[in-house]
Amino acid sequence: IPVLIMLTDRRYLKAVNKLRAIAESNPDSAYLIAKLYETVKENKSVACTFYRLAMRQNHLPSIEALKIMALNGHSEAQYVLGYRYYWSRNQSLAIDWLLMAVENNHPKAVR
Repeated sequence: IPVLIMLTDRRYLKAVNKLRAIAESNPDSAYLIAKLYETVKENKSVACTFYRLAMRQNHLPSIEALKIMALNGHSEAQYVLGYRYYWSRNQSLAIDWLLMAVENNHPKAVR
């Protein structure tokens, strides 16, 4: 990540776009893109999207990163974790995360 921080915006975007192209099948790439958006671009919503992509492939660092975001009050991360635990049949954790998302007015969780 430090190398990409020093890149110009144009070169940075080119590097991210190359990573994005392989993120669908490579959870490490999705995780790296998420980290870039979370730290360099400070866009936690986009970061959450890529963490979720990696999480679908059981990428443990992405799950941990989502938990940190969720515990810090990010409603999208709370919703994503709740949804994940719902589908993995861990109803107790699903309810906990989804209730947090509702408390933070996540639009999908509130429905």
